Amino acid sequence: PVFDYTTRTSDQNDIYSYGYAFTSSDLDGAVYSLSEVFPDMLRLAEVEKSCQLMA
Repeated sequence: PVFDYTTRTSDQNDIYSYGYAFTSSDLDGAVYSLSEVFPDMLRLAEVEKSCQLMA
């Protein structure tokens, strides 16, 4: 299987889908870190599912 994802906007810098009023900067860092590894996580899920289907 091949997984594909889309973001809500085409702007690669628009990864923050929450309000800024009551959040700390730690959340910004966590969301940014997750957005960097997300493509690798999808690829890992593809490989894992393929291995499960072959077993």
